[in-house]
Amino acid sequence: MAQDLWLKETNIHPVCPQCSHTLNVRINLLTYEHKVVSEPKAGFGERMKLIEAYKRAKGYDRIPTWDAQHRARALKVAGQILQFFRKVDDPVGIACECIEDIAKRAHKEHWTWTLETIHKRAPDWLLEKQKEDDR
Repeated sequence: MAQDLWLKETNIHPVCPQCSHTLNVRINLLTYEHKVVSEPKAGFGERMKLIEAYKRAKGYDRIPTWDAQHRARALKVAGQILQFFRKVDDPVGIACECIEDIAKRAHKEHWTWTLETIHKRAPDWLLEKQKEDDR
């Protein structure tokens, strides 16, 4: 049975000519049904832009040792945030705007926040943003 499966399906890796990202697509050769198995991950530079916005909002940009202790964890969460915003036109810009808005709300309402908080609140923030744009 497993041997028959590879005869019927194949994986292809098309490359976008504009951004050079690769998708992994599985195609059934008999029915031509297809599905995207995985989408491209955010690049290191994009994740670092998001982390820099986070550091500015929290005031960590003035602490020279912050990167050595927290960058690995922050890179992972920044990738998850950008994965959420991947369908919008400017995912890095929208994610940075999300960080700034949530930081303002947290400061106003006196609660603490981290990049994980941004990741948890991003869907609600985007929904509110879309409702504002529709008005």
